Amino acid sequence: MKKVEIRYTESYKRLVVSMLAEGSLKSINLARKVLDIKGSSTITRWVRKYRPEILPILKVRTEAELKNLHPELYKNAKGIFNE
Repeated sequence: MKKVEIRYTESYKRLVVSMLAEGSLKSINLARKVLDIKGSSTITRWVRKYRPEILPILKVRTEAELKNLHPELYKNAKGIFNE
């Protein structure tokens, strides 16, 4: 069986990193499980790449904002917020 390679958009990667940075996602492992990201170091690489540029401009701050801005991601991430 051939291995399927999954590609994520830049905006999706940045959103996941911003959610981790602000605490909406409690940990990388939880993010992997909730968002069904298989690679064990995938999100870690995203954090290294995007965190410096994301920290000053965190935009998704509440569950309601995520629901309005990214309904598909919200559907997958429902129930993982610290609020």
